[in-house]
Amino acid sequence: MRKKIFVSYLKILVMVSVIIFFILSLFKFIFNANYFNIEYIITPDKDMNLGYLKGKNIFKLNLESIFNKIKNEFSHYRILRISIQLPNRLIVKADPRKACAYLRLYRDFAIDFDGIVFEAQQFNPELPIIFGLERKIGYVKPGQKLEIKGLKLALKLIKEFNKAEQLKKYKIRRINIDTGFGLAFFMDNIEVKIDERIDENLKLLIMLISQLEHDLNRISYIDLRFKDPVIKYER
Repeated sequence: MRKKIFVSYLKILVMVSVIIFFILSLFKFIFNANYFNIEYIITPDKDMNLGYLKGKNIFKLNLESIFNKIKNEFSHYRILRISIQLPNRLIVKADPRKACAYLRLYRDFAIDFDGIVFEAQQFNPELPIIFGLERKIGYVKPGQKLEIKGLKLALKLIKEFNKAEQLKKYKIRRINIDTGFGLAFFMDNIEVKIDERIDENLKLLIMLISQLEHDLNRISYIDLRFKDPVIKYER
């Protein structure tokens, strides 16, 4: 009886050893076979050069590290996902960031509505320039999100201004967020000052424009921060 039990245990031990040997051999094959080396890299843009990853074993890739590296190198893209496709493909899914303005610091950066700064690929003269932070921020990293109250107000202003049908024929040219109280922006050639009540201020601006539409070319300044708007005309 004991001999039979011993033989059974021996058979189990041999089977387990064979399975372990098979698994180890499989892992060794997977991690060393050229069959699983990166040969194709699928990206949304041919300029997103990731050739340095070619030839690397697909199972040895640190996808999180690659994700962060690509996010920093290609800040003008919003990297959504990086995945592998057996046996030899790396797939990068990303959307190009859409600038809503330029942020003037020690040099100009593009910025989107999420507050992410990135390298501008080309200058769009239709977009406003936000200034007032030149001496307050020493360095920013492309792809960095800026959490600054005045900047958030400026981005909200741009978004709501662009949404208003009554303001479609006007453009915000510049926004100064360093006013000490609210924002100052140039709507074409008219300087407009507002406080933090973006929605209310824009409604009031729309009302004033409808009333003063024929005199707009003579107006140089509108201040909406007070109970009664202040309007200045050019002499």
